[in-house]
Amino acid sequence: MTEKPLIIYVFDCFNTPNAGSEGQFIALTKGIDRAKFDLHIVLLNPSNILESLALNIPISSLNGFSLKNVKNWYQLYKLLKQLGNTRTCILHTFFIDSSMVVPLLNIFLGHKTIISRRDLGYWYTSSYLKVLNFSGKFVHQVIANSNAVKNVVSEKEGIDHSRINVIYNGYKFSEQSYTAPKPNDLSNESSPPISLIIVANIRPVKRIFDAVSALSMLQNTNVTLSVVGGGDPQSLIALADELKVSERLILLGEQANVLPLLKKADIGLLCSESEGFSNAIIEYHISYLPVVCSAVGGNVEAVDDNVDGFLYPMGDVEALSDKLNILINSASKRREMGMAGFKKANSRHLPEAMIAHTERVYQSLLNN
Repeated sequence: MTEKPLIIYVFDCFNTPNAGSEGQFIALTKGIDRAKFDLHIVLLNPSNILESLALNIPISSLNGFSLKNVKNWYQLYKLLKQLGNTRTCILHTFFIDSSMVVPLLNIFLGHKTIISRRDLGYWYTSSYLKVLNFSGKFVHQVIANSNAVKNVVSEKEGIDHSRINVIYNGYKFSEQSYTAPKPNDLSNESSPPISLIIVANIRPVKRIFDAVSALSMLQNTNVTLSVVGGGDPQSLIALADELKVSERLILLGEQANVLPLLKKADIGLLCSESEGFSNAIIEYHISYLPVVCSAVGGNVEAVDDNVDGFLYPMGDVEALSDKLNILINSASKRREMGMAGFKKANSRHLPEAMIAHTERVYQSLLNN
């Protein structure tokens, strides 16, 4: 019997199952055809999270990794050589360090390499780009989660478009996803309460402070803003105090399951200054929420302006508040856009499509 090819997934770290890259990886490995592929996970830095996920995949871990430590490079080389000894292998990397190191080590290993890219490279530095433009010569394929990411990777990292595959995020639709949208257009109140929600970790790149500022500018004061995500909220709290909207700002922290919270909301927000392709927008769509988001990166692919939501110029808080006012004042518009978003997500973001496309990329490398 012919031995199955081995897919070795190399991560810099694995700190949470709820982030975008990690969540997509979990969905991929739970659905990938184990009759065709064997799987193994390599961590450059140790983590206890993976063991609790019951993925049924062997895990190897270094005790830590630094790009400046030659000994770490050699330890990783030995591990990959041992795992791939006498086997047909694909090395599929996630995050920054692994995507630079693994293609270079593979010069001596002779396997196929894939790197994943899921953002617009807000972390790029001149030093990183020098390494990436060299290591990219030894990358066989790239998996990007939007055309915006594909274009950035090609331009900045010097990888030809023909080697970059766009595979949109897959999202597991639960029974909750198919329940009817909230009947918020049936309210008899002249100014019914409206709930805005933003699912994003509290980091400067997410510009959640724009949402807080917009909250203070809305015509309707019977509006709350819920923030779902990890990070230090002190700067948001201080801004909300300054703008006198602290009672309308609800900080919910990181949540393993956001769908019940989205079902209670009316409008989904995303204010990022850089975005590859946001899982949050998919979650808004499958929850029948109209979306208001900054017109950056993959957001322009995720939201059709004035169809399933509104796009606004990133950082333009006045434009953001104007778009919100339109939706706040029109329950029928919210319902119409929410339904359009649900239909789009249901056709484009099924996990089966993401898994099948990834398997095709693997198979094409193995065939060549």
